[in-house]
Amino acid sequence: MLVALGILLSVTGCAKNPAKGVEDPYSTMPQMNVTELTAYTDELLKEMLSQRGISQYEIQKTSQGFLMEEPVTYIVSYRYRHSGGQERYGYKLNQTEDGFLVLEEGPEVGKSLGGSDE
Repeated sequence: MLVALGILLSVTGCAKNPAKGVEDPYSTMPQMNVTELTAYTDELLKEMLSQRGISQYEIQKTSQGFLMEEPVTYIVSYRYRHSGGQERYGYKLNQTEDGFLVLEEGPEVGKSLGGSDE
């Protein structure tokens, strides 16, 4: 009986922080291939810059994050430099069965992950 109780306590204790009784949000996070996500948004950024007539640019920083919503919203933010100066641009996306769905994009999304422009 004591062995069964010990096993039960060790199994149920894995999902929660016993000190706080709060579930770890990362344990419920769906598995995401960050490389696949960033490759997708890299192509979107390249296409957007091409439409603006910018072919020569340097990505200085790429940041990824997520919002714990249902479904999870992913954010990819870019800081890049081109002949016209330094800018930010970003994407908010959901993962679908077919890939990704862009929910929002633009300079404000690019600034949403914070960080300095230096």
